[in-house]
Amino acid sequence: MERSGISRTGDDHLTEDQRQQLEDALTVLVRMSTKAVLRERSLLETSQHRECRDSVLRTCQGTTAGGPDEPSTLSVEAAAKILGLSRASAYLAVHTGQIPRITFGRRIVVPRAALDRMLSEADNHSSDHR
Repeated sequence: MERSGISRTGDDHLTEDQRQQLEDALTVLVRMSTKAVLRERSLLETSQHRECRDSVLRTCQGTTAGGPDEPSTLSVEAAAKILGLSRASAYLAVHTGQIPRITFGRRIVVPRAALDRMLSEADNHSSDHR
């Protein structure tokens, strides 16, 4: 018996019903395998997309932790995110001297080292009072 130009000499002992069941089972197996591969690929692409997006956001916002390309200063908005403050509260804290700053004309930036020192001192201060 020949089907689609392929000899099927190995399954001559199967009935037509058994052949159909085997073909149906193989079709289901192929569909399941294909879905699993596509799902895995989608998860991998999603994961890679998240990693790339997060890396770009950290770089653009100046909030990378450590690393040779880390900027020495942060925008007030980036410092606000690190401190958990609103933008308005961060600008108020900068203008009252609670957050260290450097001014270049109208541009205000927060020195990363000074912010890290301030947070470290606050952390040490709060642990001393426990």
